[in-house]
Amino acid sequence: MIKKLILPTILACLVGLIIYFISPNNIFIITGFIFLITLTIFLFISIFFNKKIGLLLSFYVFFLLLINYLIGFDYLTIGLLTSLLIAVWLLIK
Repeated sequence: MIKKLILPTILACLVGLIIYFISPNNIFIITGFIFLITLTIFLFISIFFNKKIGLLLSFYVFFLLLINYLIGFDYLTIGLLTSLLIAVWLLIK
């Protein structure tokens, strides 16, 4: 299990370095950062849980961060996205 944690830990450190050193003034940098966060979350969750749950939660985080970046934070959007997550989880289960 320790060997499985090496890649997600390296990606998490890379995300931290990106946050610290690179200014977020380019849409390509932010999109790559969102993709890196999603990949890191998928790898961490897929180690401890089912692949389906990892994929579902990583898509949730990806769409949450992307919508918050493009539109801005809105409670209605968060509520709708969360209800979609719950509905898809119930269908998969």
